[in-house]
Amino acid sequence: RDQGGLRTLQKKWTSFLKARLICTIPDKNLIFNVINDVFILKSPTLKEPVIYGVFTPQLNNVGLSAVCAYNLSTVEEVFSKGKYMQSATVEQSHTKWVRYNGEIPNPRPGAVSFCNL
Repeated sequence: RDQGGLRTLQKKWTSFLKARLICTIPDKNLIFNVINDVFILKSPTLKEPVIYGVFTPQLNNVGLSAVCAYNLSTVEEVFSKGKYMQSATVEQSHTKWVRYNGEIPNPRPGAVSFCNL
């Protein structure tokens, strides 16, 4: 029964960002694309935090899982420099999403914008 917060963003444009984490075993042609859990390891012995993810295949009829690791800076770079996708119509592509080729707004969606209040 969440009533939501203050409606400060009502009738305002907002964005939702996500990125795909690739976890594969290429020589076995296995793709693990469903994230089941994640853990971020921060340690003084590491140069930067590492994200560990537990993945299973989309159709997990093989009973397999995999653990893949990603540097936090690599994931952040995808959000700060990566290409955008947009939903596609059937005529454009056989996939659900296609690359967005329009002008990227400034500030970039997902970026922090500072202004004097």
